[in-house]
Amino acid sequence: MTDTTFDDISIDDAALAELSGATRVLAATDDGTDPELVYERKAAARLAARLGATLFLSDRSLRTWGETPHTRGPATLEQLRADGIEHMVAQMEEAMALGVGEVYAVAPSMPSLESVDLAVEATDPSVVVVPPRFEETTLGDRVQMRGDLVKAVRDRAKVVVAHPDGRITLA
Repeated sequence: MTDTTFDDISIDDAALAELSGATRVLAATDDGTDPELVYERKAAARLAARLGATLFLSDRSLRTWGETPHTRGPATLEQLRADGIEHMVAQMEEAMALGVGEVYAVAPSMPSLESVDLAVEATDPSVVVVPPRFEETTLGDRVQMRGDLVKAVRDRAKVVVAHPDGRITLA
């Protein structure tokens, strides 16, 4: 088994081949305070750039874009700049600097695991990038989601895990 390394992430060649043709990549993010989401977001941006895919960032920060019962967005960089959501503006600009051509943002009303599933509904991604802890849900998480997050998402998109050491693996 060989790995392809680009920038500072590596992915198994077979996994990269399985992701080829992907047009939309979704990644969870926050206001930059969660280190797992920081590296997961950057890995997703590098992967999206490599695949030539559009990147969607799902804002899980406690500062939501308003109290809504559903996911808001997708929003453009210009819309977020006008709304003063600076952490998302900075992250979208960072993704573009890493080579992503198109970046959009969505914001679920609650930053729960279930919000990842809602973001999938709103963005229809080909690939969902998650940090390792999203793969290791607790019984309480599974009850809240009425199932397993990775399994629920995998029915609609390929799921990859961005590990802190720079590896990306299929979930």
